[in-house]
This record gives sequence, C-alpha cells and structure tokens, in this order.
Amino acid sequence: MLSETMEEAEKKLLRLEKEPYAFSTDNEQSAKAKAAAVEKTFKLKSSSKDKSKLDNIFSQAASELANEPTEIPDFLLERMKENYNSLSKQFANLKGQIQNISADVTQILSEIKKITVLCC
Repeated sequence: MLSETMEEAEKKLLRLEKEPYAFSTDNEQSAKAKAAAVEKTFKLKSSSKDKSKLDNIFSQAASELANEPTEIPDFLLERMKENYNSLSKQFANLKGQIQNISADVTQILSEIKKITVLCC
C-alpha cells in the first residue's frame, strides 16, 4: 500500500520497526489478516519434484567442480610463497633460540652439579 502523504509514510516506517506489517487499519486483527494474506500470496511453493531437480543440479555442479583442476592465480601463489619463506625464516630463528637456551640450561645444570659437589 502506498502512502498518500509524507507524514503517513513516516508513520508506516515507524510502525515497521515494531511490527512486520504497516497496514493502516483501526482493527489490529484485520491488519494481521491482511499481512497473513500477503505472506501467503508471495510464499514460495515447493514440491518434492522441485527438490529433486535442485538436488540433481547441485550434485552435477559438485561433480563438475570436483573434476576440474584447481588453479591458483599467480599473485596468490606468489603471496603464499612469500608467506612460507617468511614463516620458514621465523621457524629457523626460533629453532636457533631454543638451541641456545638449551645450551645455556645445560651449562647452568653443569655449574649447579659442580657447586653441589663442592658444598657436600
């Protein structure tokens, strides 16, 4: 339903914030009935035949996609290589740090053993 004035349109917009319909009527039941009639009119009707057709279409599309080789655009492939190289370097650095810490811990344990022998 179209509004004849700007004021009426604004009222309908405000009402739409609270209700799923904006019919102007004095009787609330009548408005709900009108909204239900509109919903029923525009509701999608489906049948098992339609569902079967859609299932076939999706199955066919899925099998076609599964059989196609996936191609990665060059710029994405380049970006992936850069990320891999960066992560590789970070991993190597962390591995080196862990080895250094391990060597330090080994040396500290050795010193503790020496102190323990001297003390006891």
